[in-house]
Amino acid sequence: MPEKLTTKEKSAARRRGQILKAAAEVFTQKRLLRRYHPGIARLAGLAAGTLYLYFPNKRELFIAVVKETIITTPLLNLIGKIPTGNFADVFKRILMDRFELIRAMLSFAMPSLIGEVQRDPELKALWLKEFLQPFLGRMEMAYACCTPPVRRGAWSRR
Repeated sequence: MPEKLTTKEKSAARRRGQILKAAAEVFTQKRLLRRYHPGIARLAGLAAGTLYLYFPNKRELFIAVVKETIITTPLLNLIGKIPTGNFADVFKRILMDRFELIRAMLSFAMPSLIGEVQRDPELKALWLKEFLQPFLGRMEMAYACCTPPVRRGAWSRR
């Protein structure tokens, strides 16, 4: 049975969500300018110092934004179902999840975030570890489970 959150935990989760939403907007509009904190704090309705209580630096905040907006928990849960679930249904749901993400981000935010991930070696390694490797590994397992073996010489027939 899931534990009930205290009022303090609910408040902290709500505040963290406000920060991440504001940070995603600032990061996609400002391209990670040096003075990002005041804009994020203003959009989140918080004091700039409050941001440091949740995220010690810009990198940690950006990683949290990427995880919250692109490498989402629902997506990772769908990827986890690939080898065991109905492959066509799971793959369709993954595509719908990604289309919904693009629509929600109005297609302007995605290139900014993904571009920053590709420019930064540490973020790129995180992207590979958290998203691409699990996805491709699960796809490989699904393909191996669902594909009939090819007979030797089947391609060489005339």
